Amino acid sequence: MDIIFKYPLKGMLEIENRYILDAINRFSGIEENHIAVIEFEKMNWENVFSQAIKHRILPIVYCDMLKNNYLKYINNNWYKALLTIYNNSINLNKLLLCQAIDLSKQILKKNISACIIKGPVLSVYLYEGEGVRPYSDLDILVMKNFLNDMKSIIKEQKYVQGKYDKKENKIIEATRSEIIQREMFTHESVEFHKILYLPFPYDSVIDLNHGVSWKGNKFNQVPEGLTAEILLHDRKEYNYDKNNIIGLCPENMFIHLCLHLYSESVLFCWQYSWYKNFSDIELIKYIDIALILQKNLDWSRINEMVEEYKIQIPINYAVSLTCMIFPQLKQNINLETYLKPLNELDFYFDREGLMHKWNYSFLERIFNQNLRLKDVREHTNPETMFENFRGYNG
Repeated sequence: MDIIFKYPLKGMLEIENRYILDAINRFSGIEENHIAVIEFEKMNWENVFSQAIKHRILPIVYCDMLKNNYLKYINNNWYKALLTIYNNSINLNKLLLCQAIDLSKQILKKNISACIIKGPVLSVYLYEGEGVRPYSDLDILVMKNFLNDMKSIIKEQKYVQGKYDKKENKIIEATRSEIIQREMFTHESVEFHKILYLPFPYDSVIDLNHGVSWKGNKFNQVPEGLTAEILLHDRKEYNYDKNNIIGLCPENMFIHLCLHLYSESVLFCWQYSWYKNFSDIELIKYIDIALILQKNLDWSRINEMVEEYKIQIPINYAVSLTCMIFPQLKQNINLETYLKPLNELDFYFDREGLMHKWNYSFLERIFNQNLRLKDVREHTNPETMFENFRGYNG
């Protein structure tokens, strides 16, 4: 039987993209739509898997196909490839989870005001099963006066600050001057790298952040008053295999996820990492927010923080776009304050701090990633567009 789709513009999307939206809604426990069998027989599965890889949701698509007996529609070589990628995700997750546990033990033992953010904490708290929520590095938030202590702990794990040369499979160590400049003028230190063998060479990365104020340009900075110290005031230990990973409390985790999504979607559209990583439209980031919105959050605390630190716009942005992808979330009465018309939110800033409205809709940009690049190029000098992140983040 045919399905009546509830998404704005969904009827205009290709069937492969409609399936992806359905699959992530089912995975998130929000909606139980199923595409008609006759449509499955017409599906271009290469397009599905290509989009799933770009959005870092291939394990979710695989689990959805396995659960709903959709694997019978694909070529056996595709099945083997999916299974291999899923198993590799599980193995990498286990490895990084162990590293997060070791770092957490040292953080607690030495009484350092720091915690693991994103990756392994999200995997343990929000997702069921290893490998479902892919991540490839570790992110740590630390108070600036504990920065050197945290760096010492990471170096004890045989990590080196610098950049990874893919061609030569080696780490080029950062100079002292480069490290000092990065820490003085940004919210982070130079990345830490360690080459692992799985058995293939793998660049394991640790991002060390000492602030939560992302400077998109000289005119826009988000957030202005919210510091690492405030977010780290309430931490929580998340259990994994009889061990604990130290992370932000759920309310602060939600706020951090929204701020991080907003900054990458709105403030950094002229940087190389934005072009390279699809950071603004990756569906996995919206799934993270959809899942945490279904937790029993203390909304009075969240509302107070939003008001105090004047972060209404970033929270409005993240919540409204997440609810566009997951329409049933709009039934949560706690979100009414943050739901805004998309035409008020779908914008970005260029390098000079000027605001621009997107020429293409949010859903169009999600599944045709080149449209976003075409849009931004109209307002950015091509000679300087991607220069900033060609260094250690390139």
